[in-house]
Amino acid sequence: MRTLNSELTIVTCSKNDISGLKRTLKSLINFRSDLPKIILVLSDYSQTEINSINSEFVNLNPDIYQIDSNGIYSAQNFGLHKVKTRLMLILNGGDSLVSPISLENLINRIGNRDWGYGACRFVDPDLGSSKVYKHLNYSRLLHRLGLKFVPHPSVIVDAAKARKFGGFDLKYKIAADQKMMLQFANSSAPVTIPDTIANFELGGASSRKSSEIVSDFKNISNEIFGYFFNSKTVDKIVWWVVLSIRQSLAR
Repeated sequence: MRTLNSELTIVTCSKNDISGLKRTLKSLINFRSDLPKIILVLSDYSQTEINSINSEFVNLNPDIYQIDSNGIYSAQNFGLHKVKTRLMLILNGGDSLVSPISLENLINRIGNRDWGYGACRFVDPDLGSSKVYKHLNYSRLLHRLGLKFVPHPSVIVDAAKARKFGGFDLKYKIAADQKMMLQFANSSAPVTIPDTIANFELGGASSRKSSEIVSDFKNISNEIFGYFFNSKTVDKIVWWVVLSIRQSLAR
């Protein structure tokens, strides 16, 4: 029987946000009998705050690393290279797991495959609203075009394969997680389940212009798959259409 403790590591990266980090860790306390491995990668925390984390969440027994602040994906790469279990989930500070049952269900469904994901609840703290996002009928084409995406707090991946891909590409400041998911998709289709795995708190750098999003997905697409129909001209037209669709939907 698969156990979370032997199969899964949860990597949590956080920069100078003790309340958000504690919200994440409190969501892990529900894992009573089968606790995943937990790695915390922290930047700009005081020793007093670290001591507070160790004291309040002693039962979680996290491995804590303090590193210089150099961006979220750099921190996630650091955590990725510390993972010793087969599977990994990135749950950054401020986000939270919904239930142990949903996570266990996803692990069991993945089995020996490379990756999978469930639904994700996007929470807007300013508006006090939330919306569940599901992309259960996965389409690599729509993902490649940036018209659908994979919600990273609800994704479990094979850690060794993620390292083989080179980790998170630091030149993509916002979309490095989507590049990694497309690298996985280029190798195998994901397992998907309808269960909501995680809550993701909106805000910050995740809100961008349509042109920036399309530019990232275009560059990622070209790196992984090449031009559409092996034609630079066709590729240019495809991405012009995608940008037009995004801009019309944003109006």
